[in-house]
Amino acid sequence: MSGSSHDLPPDEAAVSNAEGERGEHPVSRMIFAPMRTQAFANRCLVATALAAVLLVGVGLVTAAVSPGRIESLPGFYGLFGFGAFSLAVLSGWPLGRLLRRPERYYDNAESRDVD
Repeated sequence: MSGSSHDLPPDEAAVSNAEGERGEHPVSRMIFAPMRTQAFANRCLVATALAAVLLVGVGLVTAAVSPGRIESLPGFYGLFGFGAFSLAVLSGWPLGRLLRRPERYYDNAESRDVD
């Protein structure tokens, strides 16, 4: 046996996974271990809040360009951003239908005689 958890019987694979092997590369665990703590999540939240406050402050202090008629409507930027994001997400559906292979495409390729 090569020692992989995929080669082990299910009961032995469960024991090895319970011992700490979660299917992750050791280097990945080493690099991203600090990101799994609550302190890291709290620091990210505080940094985002500080950036938002800073940007609002900069927007209040700097001379703003006078908006046009549409931009001056309440909630315009929120609705525009939501619409643009929705368009980007929904455009994935026709693109996926255009590029997707049939479900049994690769099974059919294996059944063909390739010499």
